[in-house]
Amino acid sequence: MDNFNPTDLWNMCLLEAERRLESTEFEAWLKNSTYEDINGTRLVIRFRNSFVAGHAKDRFGNIMEEIIRTISQRSELALQFIGDPAEPGPSATEKLTLNREPSSSNYSFLRSNYTFDHFVVGPSNQLAHAGALAVSRDIGSTNYNPLFIYGGVGLGKTHLIQAIAHHLRQEGSKRTFRYISTELLVETFIKCVLQNDYALFRKLFHGIDYFLMDDIQFLKGKVETQEAFFHRFNELHQQGKQIVLTSDRPPHELPDLPERLISRFQSGLVADIKPPEYETRLAILQLLVRD
Repeated sequence: MDNFNPTDLWNMCLLEAERRLESTEFEAWLKNSTYEDINGTRLVIRFRNSFVAGHAKDRFGNIMEEIIRTISQRSELALQFIGDPAEPGPSATEKLTLNREPSSSNYSFLRSNYTFDHFVVGPSNQLAHAGALAVSRDIGSTNYNPLFIYGGVGLGKTHLIQAIAHHLRQEGSKRTFRYISTELLVETFIKCVLQNDYALFRKLFHGIDYFLMDDIQFLKGKVETQEAFFHRFNELHQQGKQIVLTSDRPPHELPDLPERLISRFQSGLVADIKPPEYETRLAILQLLVRD
């Protein structure tokens, strides 16, 4: 190994891995790894802790060895991932609290005009609107749980799911909800993995009557998050809690999701929102002018 600098070699491998992998995966598992030592033909790579090292080996070990052999042109090279025993971070319950009243963090994501009163109903969205209105009044309805709303960009999916949240917030009842984007869910799960403390992730689903999640299509390729979400989904459903999801496509067209998740998404009411016809577009414009 006298003909290359192992530190530089590993850094080149990281650049190639960053190019190939999704940014969230690379940043969570590989970005902060460093070259530490050489043991024969084996490069020793250090990670934040032993948990991250073990996961990185299982999920990325083969591809990283393929990358390092290609770059170095040394087929005998191998990798050893190490890390110190994981130490628990700050208590997850201190980072996220949820009282019986919906947390203020839920409200900060809600647009003030995304209410049922500001939603123009027409043939293109009538089923989705009826489903959203029904679940906001009747928690855990057998026929509408989960409620899965899908459609193209700008057609009103987020409007409807936030309208449910506004309705629950304004009705003065004790029913609680969690409104969250799929991207934030994935980000929270990654933080929990890095801290080896999953209480924060479980807290997202605890003590609520409604779980509202936007843009489920962004679970694509997030295998570990999919697994964790599957179990939380089942728990909520078995407890009779209402689940509402939105997506840019129907469940059976979602890529890189396990069949058991897709089956769960299709088990309630699946409602699409189509592009509005002329009369609905005109009514939307008139509402915008009045506002």
